[in-house]
Amino acid sequence: MHKYENLIYAYLRQHKTVSLEGIGHLRLENDSPSFLGDKKAETSGELIDYIGEKMGKNKSLVKYDVQSHLEQSKQFINLGKPYVIPGFGGITINKEGRYELDTTETSVSEEEEYLTEQASLSVEKSKKKNGLMALAVLLLLFILSAIGYGIYSVVSSEPQAVETAPEPQPQPVTGTTSGTTLHLADSTPAMADTMVSKMPDSLKTSVPKPASATAVDSTGTTAAPLRSYRYVFEQTASRARAEKRTEDLKNWGKPAAFDSIRKKDSTFYRLFFTVKAASSDTLKIKDSLERYFQKKVYIRGN
Repeated sequence: MHKYENLIYAYLRQHKTVSLEGIGHLRLENDSPSFLGDKKAETSGELIDYIGEKMGKNKSLVKYDVQSHLEQSKQFINLGKPYVIPGFGGITINKEGRYELDTTETSVSEEEEYLTEQASLSVEKSKKKNGLMALAVLLLLFILSAIGYGIYSVVSSEPQAVETAPEPQPQPVTGTTSGTTLHLADSTPAMADTMVSKMPDSLKTSVPKPASATAVDSTGTTAAPLRSYRYVFEQTASRARAEKRTEDLKNWGKPAAFDSIRKKDSTFYRLFFTVKAASSDTLKIKDSLERYFQKKVYIRGN
């Protein structure tokens, strides 16, 4: 559960005050903590910038991730479990339904410490993966340049001009979803890197002709049949967040949707893209989405 709390406390020590969405306002003066509950509070923008810088993540992604994290934290508070910020205290709910600070709650369990450590390791793995991807792109460009120069040298040394066939261009992996086309990165490292750094240019919608049950290549040969798959990239207990998140993605040209499932006595909402693709392309699309969202993406068949 404790994913950002150490960073929140470090920010508090430096800036003395911070606001958390739907929870309230925290102050730390001379190592003396104080808290004012406010369920209409908005998360401090400077905190989002601070976390993004410390974790090396895109600030817009950090904003939505922190929002989801605080929403889950509120669910824990409402169930009677304290929301603990190590070194500051635990935020609990009293009999009147108001949030208050319990300064005796200053440490987390071994299980929560383990989850925090795993989150940090995930960030480090993501950084290493992106670094290796950039290195692969540079290496590929170098090899292609060397091959191009070699071909040019051979052709220029011939006494007569030699006509060569044009080199085939890599085709993007395309999936059709609900009347729109979801363009994802192809299998080359250069396109995969573009998926990570410029998602708005890689996920575009258009109105194509109705998709057939099977894919047909440029020669007219029937390829593998297409099936619809759901790529679930987030799960939340808040319907309001699910509606806002999908609406934002649609406004950016990303055809997102959500559904709901029941787990015990709670309802959870799954945010997903529906893509019609060949089974051989599903993992390629999944990897591209995971690089963009920097979190696990699950595939569900329709």
